[in-house]
Amino acid sequence: MSKKQFYIFLGSLWICFASLTFALALIARVIYWSVRTRIGAYSDLPDSFPLLLTVTVLLFITGLIFIVLSYLKSAKEEVSEEERE
Repeated sequence: MSKKQFYIFLGSLWICFASLTFALALIARVIYWSVRTRIGAYSDLPDSFPLLLTVTVLLFITGLIFIVLSYLKSAKEEVSEEERE
């Protein structure tokens, strides 16, 4: 596996983690809403949705960085191969 393929794989993996985290955040939000409506408006449950959205955005950005690094790495390798010729 070349470095470009490895970086694309890592980027795709992080984007998949971001999607999974976002889906879990939505499920947690529905459960939070459901419990809150059953026990009343003055519950002591913490709202974890903003934290989960922050983690999701960070994972997505990390995945994009890996993909951009793969293309920068391949562009640098192409330039160095042209200089050798």
